[in-house]
Amino acid sequence: MWQRLTGVRDPLTSAADCVNRRGRGSAGKCPGSGRAGSRWSLGPETQSGGDQERRDRNAVELEVRNGRVGIPGAFQIDAPEGSNGHALAFFRPEDVKVARSKDAPGLEARVELKIFLGATTRLHMVGEADGRPISIFGDLPSRQARLIEEGETVRVDIDPDHVQVFPA
Repeated sequence: MWQRLTGVRDPLTSAADCVNRRGRGSAGKCPGSGRAGSRWSLGPETQSGGDQERRDRNAVELEVRNGRVGIPGAFQIDAPEGSNGHALAFFRPEDVKVARSKDAPGLEARVELKIFLGATTRLHMVGEADGRPISIFGDLPSRQARLIEEGETVRVDIDPDHVQVFPA
């Protein structure tokens, strides 16, 4: 479990809080919201419970193109009705597939951090889509993750059947 540090805010939590305060459709007005020119994607959704915080799903704001939304190389699905050029895509870390082979399908991403959680290891990966960084968390069995080093380039694939999208 995550311990909350008082007085310390990460950019992903700050961006999510800003979107929640300002309401749907205001993500581009918040720092770190993932719109073009932003340094950070919205990243993983944060849930709080008491004095513990955990990140249990990825939340990424994406552009809608030709009625489709997705992360190039990782997934493409139909855009939700009512989306006005942007949509929020949610997917769980356990639905992220990571491959070390450069020939594997998926988005190219760099492993920024590995967090050992026992039977699973969480990887924080950063790739680039549409000219901006995309932050993705993926959970792998620890035996598989031990072969992956921080700083290594991997391929990230996401099963489109496990992605939920909503108008932004």
